[in-house]
Amino acid sequence: MKKLSSFRSQLQSAFIGTALLAFASCTENPASPTDTGSTVVMRTELDNSVAHSASSQESSQGIGSVVDSLQVTSAAYVASNFMLRSDLSDSPDNSNLSEGFIRPEQFILVFDASGRQYIGEHILFSATYQSARFDIDQAQGRSDSLASALGPFYASVLGGNAVSPAASTIRVQGYLWSHGVRVPFTYATSVSGSGRVIMNKPLVVTPNSPMEVIVRFTTTAIFTNGSGMLLDPRDSRNTANIDANLKTSLIGDVQ
Repeated sequence: MKKLSSFRSQLQSAFIGTALLAFASCTENPASPTDTGSTVVMRTELDNSVAHSASSQESSQGIGSVVDSLQVTSAAYVASNFMLRSDLSDSPDNSNLSEGFIRPEQFILVFDASGRQYIGEHILFSATYQSARFDIDQAQGRSDSLASALGPFYASVLGGNAVSPAASTIRVQGYLWSHGVRVPFTYATSVSGSGRVIMNKPLVVTPNSPMEVIVRFTTTAIFTNGSGMLLDPRDSRNTANIDANLKTSLIGDVQ
């Protein structure tokens, strides 16, 4: 009888010990991102140097539409779901994809001659990121949502106002020189889809090593064609090329 009682006592102790071990394993905190990754901060910067055409000859742009030089003074995108990714395209077959949000909500991605503008920051797990991607779309919700929240700033970068916000998703302002005469220009488009920022070198995130990425808008990359000719933003025949450049020609400078 004593042996049976002793056996029951041992069995009960073993059960309690196992239960405590299971409880401890269930309540143990998983590794935090700071243990396996680092904070990545992202900002924008505008290259507002004057771009010059590779040739002064009349081109397919047409007589009177030749641009000798061009300078961008500001650019703005309606962006959302801004994230870093380990790929260079949205391939659905990438089973080893690493990604991390920097700023998921809709916001205005601004490039301004006054200096660097803050995009956002987040703790990302260790991985190698080759690009950033973001969605381009018109302001969501009621007409006064994003425009009302940003007030005069919204109108200054995208046009319109809080009551009647502009329908454009990207707006670029600057100056161009045609036949030696400088004139201001505004290029506005309602293009939608995904934008891509290609890193100048892979962003390798390691534990406890904060990093910064500068997203650069370069006048030459946006407003030239494959032969180095400047694209006149006033000429509708150049819209498709300029829109494609706006979506794919931003560069991420890993600091």
